[in-house]
Amino acid sequence: AKAISTDARVLSTYYPPAGLSVAETETVFAQIRVLSAKGVAVIFIAHKLDEIMELADRVTVLRDGQLIATGGNQDLTPDSIAQTMVGRELSTPYPPKHDPDADAPLLLSVTNSAPPALTSTSFEFRRRELPGLAGLIASRRTAPAGPVFG
Repeated sequence: AKAISTDARVLSTYYPPAGLSVAETETVFAQIRVLSAKGVAVIFIAHKLDEIMELADRVTVLRDGQLIATGGNQDLTPDSIAQTMVGRELSTPYPPKHDPDADAPLLLSVTNSAPPALTSTSFEFRRRELPGLAGLIASRRTAPAGPVFG
């Protein structure tokens, strides 16, 4: 907001939608478009390729601190950008899933962990497991992990 109010000629952003709702993100993107139309050079640094494709006229890909490619948005696809980012063809964006091994060594066992005002929670993590915690924003989905990880 400060850069916008000082008539900046160049505005560098680092993932401005972080932590914003969909409506708030759309407002930020609209403001970026207005600034660009007024002649402000906006550098939009982001992780979501669909957002880059939506806003950018030109895309530059860096890998390991090196400039790898620059191209016009119309010449690129999210897949081609991702391939350039990782340096290889991506036949699948995610590694194959494996079945958890019930006999794998137990790495962490938490019993009856709960911060105040939450139901007691217990969970276990075994070697080679990738556990996830899901829930809506403000649902305190990560609260059970707080006493364990700080």
